[in-house]
This record gives sequence, C-alpha cells and structure tokens, in this order.
Amino acid sequence: MSPHIFSKKPRIFFMHVPKTGGTSVNSAIQRHYGRQSYILDPIRTKAMAKLLYQSVPAVERGTYLLRDSFILDAMNRDVSYISGHAHFNQQIWERYSKNYAYVTLLRDPVKRYISNYFFDASKVKGDHSYVEQSLLDFLKTRRGIRRGHLYINYFSGFPIERDYNLSKLSQRVEIAKQNILKFDCVGILEDLKEFKAQFKQRFGLTLRIPHQNKNPVVQPFVEPNILKVIQELCQPDIEIYEFMKLHCLKQA
Repeated sequence: MSPHIFSKKPRIFFMHVPKTGGTSVNSAIQRHYGRQSYILDPIRTKAMAKLLYQSVPAVERGTYLLRDSFILDAMNRDVSYISGHAHFNQQIWERYSKNYAYVTLLRDPVKRYISNYFFDASKVKGDHSYVEQSLLDFLKTRRGIRRGHLYINYFSGFPIERDYNLSKLSQRVEIAKQNILKFDCVGILEDLKEFKAQFKQRFGLTLRIPHQNKNPVVQPFVEPNILKVIQELCQPDIEIYEFMKLHCLKQA
C-alpha cells in the first residue's frame, strides 16, 4: 500500500466495485466533503456510450473510456472526493496517486455474484441492468461469465476487449493483485468495523455508514448445484479476494 500521510482532509478516489456495499460507504465518505465531491453517474456514461457506438463490446469499451475521462477531468480540477464504477487505470494512477488516496471495498465474490444477480433480476424490464434469465441460464451468458470475473476486470487494468481471453486469466489475476497493493485503504464488506478503523487511522475521518441500495431479495436461496457453478466461475476473483485479505487487511 502507498505510504500516504495526510495532515488535512485528504483527496480521495473511491473505486466503487458493484454490489460490495460501496453505495453505503460512498455516502459516508461524501458527508465529509459535501460539494467538494464528484460522483460518477454510471447510467449517464452508459447512455452516452450507446449514442456513440453500436455493438455491445464497443459500448462497454466506450463506457469505461468515458468514465476514465470524467475521473481524469475531476482530478485535474482538484476535486476533493471522487467516486465511481471505474476500472483501475494505471496511467491515471501514475499521474495522480501522489495527489489522491485510492480507496476501495470488496466482498466475498460468491456472495457478491448472487447479490448482484438477484438485485438486477428484481428490476423492471427496460432498466439498464435488468436481467431476465434464470440464474442457471444467466451463468451461461457472456454477461454472466464476466460477472464472475469482476475483480479481475476492475483491478487488472486491461482494455475491456480482452475480458474473455481465458488464456490470460492467470496473468490478469497477478496484475490485479499487484494493483490492489497500490491502494491506500482497502476493506471488506464482511468487516466494516475494521474498514472504518483503518479509514480513521489513515485519514482522520470517522465514517457513519448507512445501509443503502438494499437488495429487495433477502437471503436468496441458491440450489447447491448452481452454487457450485458460481464458485467455480468466481475462482479467480476468490484468489484475488483472499490475497487482498492477507496482504492489505494485515497491514491495516
């Protein structure tokens, strides 16, 4: 982790990984910054990408390019607190890591996958993230497979078009591990008490974390055979998650 020492309220970039409790944490951090905050709008950036591109891969790639551009603009304008669903970008980190502390929160990958599926399946048809397939059918789709590699995609810094080159998964896992070590504060949803203590120690800010963006499906049931498929699909993300707990939380 980067050895930042702040004598005043720090500039923070919160990398918000979907369905890890990030909405609640973002709200808690934002309370300290008020109008000195920039929260990336994921729906707006995806809608803008759809206006520019036609194919699904191009829209996905364009979405994250737009998000990188907005974050880069906010950092260039010296906005104190920035948050968003954005992948780790090595070039932005190299340029601004001395100015901004990088913060993120993760969650057990299998629990995250299940939560994400039921959250999206509960949305109305037409919503940008609505899922209409059954869980078993969803697991077979391109989107379902990608969901199992979310931590790889967020932390490896590879261009979006390489997401499904399975021969490079092990390489990307190692890159993701090294990139996580560049963060100043990393926590897990399963231990928010420790995350708040780490955040207080590093930045001098107390977090009062509300429970927001609740999943409408409480304690969803997943059949054992389907759970096994999810566990196998999420194995690379599980490796990243366990690495993070060992090497990041231990140093807190």
